[in-house]
Amino acid sequence: MREGHKFWRDTAILALIAAAARLIFLRLLPAGAESVDLHSWQLVAAELRAGRNPYHTTPFLNWPPLWMQIIAAIDKASQLLRIPFATLLRLFLIAADVTGVVAAHRLAVFAELKRARAIVLFGLALNPICILLVCQHANFDTIVALAILLAVSAVLRFVRSGNPVDWLYAALAIGIGTLAKTIPIILTPLLFANWRTLDHRTRALGALLLIGPVALGLSVVFTLAPQDILQKVIQYRSFGGVFGVSGILAVTVNPQAARLVRIVLLLALGTIVVLTTLRTARQNANEPRSLILLGAFLLSGIILLGPGYGPQYIAWFLPLLVLTATSFDVAWRRILTLWAVIAVLTYLAEYLLLRSHGALLVHLLTRQNFAWTIDLGTPAGLTLLRLPLFVAYCALWGKAGALLLTRTGSR
Repeated sequence: MREGHKFWRDTAILALIAAAARLIFLRLLPAGAESVDLHSWQLVAAELRAGRNPYHTTPFLNWPPLWMQIIAAIDKASQLLRIPFATLLRLFLIAADVTGVVAAHRLAVFAELKRARAIVLFGLALNPICILLVCQHANFDTIVALAILLAVSAVLRFVRSGNPVDWLYAALAIGIGTLAKTIPIILTPLLFANWRTLDHRTRALGALLLIGPVALGLSVVFTLAPQDILQKVIQYRSFGGVFGVSGILAVTVNPQAARLVRIVLLLALGTIVVLTTLRTARQNANEPRSLILLGAFLLSGIILLGPGYGPQYIAWFLPLLVLTATSFDVAWRRILTLWAVIAVLTYLAEYLLLRSHGALLVHLLTRQNFAWTIDLGTPAGLTLLRLPLFVAYCALWGKAGALLLTRTGSR
């Protein structure tokens, strides 16, 4: 009873601190410090209000329709409550982010991680990256992150309890996350943990929960605008040439060679996913720390080997990485700490200076000349700015892969 009381007390404290930090930042955020994404959502809302299909009339929706539906609901609520759309959208994202903090703490306690409250407090609740993403950038990747946390939590419950209902919850969480963005589908290997204990009917129902939401959602919008869905959603590959390998190739190599390298990297990512699925299926037991790391490993692989990059993508796996902070050896902790420092510095530079991200410093120091930041916002400038972060990602990903191979190989 006393342990349960402590858990809920700690959870409430973390939620209040996270909410307060974001609301204070939002209150202090100067007018105009808004990302291009936030303006895009306002235009999508205007198109919906006018009775038009934003998948056809705008280039801003490149995913299944969950986010469009949320935008429509926020726009209706803003009219009823007479609260500006941008403000209400940010408040919604803050609520989702705080819920993610609660889910991460619950997962940390369930997995019996050391110093669970501290790592969630400093790694998520007070992390400036998280605050900038929901308050200034105002993208919806925090919803994807919440679905991922719920999916990993359900997988861990299934591994511990053997209850098929927990496995079905995990499949549904990945399915709903995929309805927001297709990215969570890469976590399918986690569903193969101890799946031999499931009967065929349960597996079939899980497959429906996994692919059903996105298939149903896309079928509706595809019927209305098939060509737009094919080009803008199914063929969407994010934005390349601004980070890591794709950025370096865009600057130094001819387009044909760069395209070939990107194809090879995608094939490598697909191979890793397949091999991970087979390895996970062969394990008779999967410890919580390794499964959490596996989720972070798969998701962060998209950053390194995928065709495109956006700073908001870190939201997908940041909670999982934070939860590994006290789980492995000293070398992992050092690499993770170094990556975290570089990531925070990089994100502060981007959100303080880049106009596409809101350029907070530009709005605070209006009398200063920030014309030089225009070059920083070019593909070459962004690739150079993010180069230390890319190197840190490589070190982190390599160490994570080594840890997973060592721990699964020792069984």
